[in-house]
Amino acid sequence: MKAQNYLSIILIFSLIGCDKNEETVSKNIPSASNNVSISPEPVKDNYIDSLLSIEYPKTPEGEREKIFNQWVIDNSPNYPTSDSVFDINYDGIADYVINFYYMCGNGLKNGWEVYISKPELNGFYRDTVLSEIVNPSYYPNQKKITGFYIPYGRGYCEEYHFDERHNLWKKKKEVKVTNNGKNSIWDIHYLNSDQHLAVFHPYQGIPPSNIIWSKHNTEYYQEKVYKEYPLK
Repeated sequence: MKAQNYLSIILIFSLIGCDKNEETVSKNIPSASNNVSISPEPVKDNYIDSLLSIEYPKTPEGEREKIFNQWVIDNSPNYPTSDSVFDINYDGIADYVINFYYMCGNGLKNGWEVYISKPELNGFYRDTVLSEIVNPSYYPNQKKITGFYIPYGRGYCEEYHFDERHNLWKKKKEVKVTNNGKNSIWDIHYLNSDQHLAVFHPYQGIPPSNIIWSKHNTEYYQEKVYKEYPLK
């Protein structure tokens, strides 16, 4: 679905950007033409004013559009790459996810904001656990979500499984690693048993698949990640 024109959003964020003194800003930040003189703040303010003036219908679609536009207002300079509708907590009701990219920092930095549908509340609420997972990979058939963030110095990985008994996502495994080049040690912690396993593997920005599985470390990602369900 398209709540607003992504191109307009990306242009605005390119004008705002991160601190120019920040050395870890992604090199792929969109930028406006040097031949055009633009004052960023008025452009940003005018666009935000247009979002704030929208009247949304009292429907799931209208609520998702409202969430999307509020996210745009609140999260500059990060920009959305897509949004999706699928059931992430297996209750048969479509939830809502905004996919985006963190503009500041180094390393691979895909993010998502997860909003769980609550018909009894006539809306959605933000899942604070899932929304903090960086570079998420969702495996619906296995009821598993993995994530990682491994910048230049040190990083981590994590794996969540869906607890059907309590109807929530629980972290089952976490990994910590410090950049020691070819001599790096990946400390794998299995939370249920509180056991640790040390794996010697060179430091890299995407974790090897024998440490944690991710759509980023497999050439053929065969599962259909975003499975749509009819709204109830």
